[in-house]
Amino acid sequence: MRKQDALGLKGPLASEAIRREKEQNEIGKSLHAEEMSSDERKKLDRIMKDEELTSLLMDVDMQRVIQECTTVPMKMHWYMHHDEIGPKLRKMISAGLFKVA
Repeated sequence: MRKQDALGLKGPLASEAIRREKEQNEIGKSLHAEEMSSDERKKLDRIMKDEELTSLLMDVDMQRVIQECTTVPMKMHWYMHHDEIGPKLRKMISAGLFKVA
């Protein structure tokens, strides 16, 4: 059983990712770790070993924030100045999870 399923933490991004993965598996094009470059695999391993980053990625509220930042102009700017969310976003950016202009 997946960690997120066990904890009941399926936000909109997790649900969408699970749906896409199922679609990929149905048509035989699932993504496998061996298809990743060495650098991508190292980056993924580093992120998954960081409990705080893993927690942020699984957090339903952070998923909502990330969605807003990708769809609403200037929302990232607003959240970056938010006392609670700003440091979390900066940590995710510094880990290479997001690129900002």
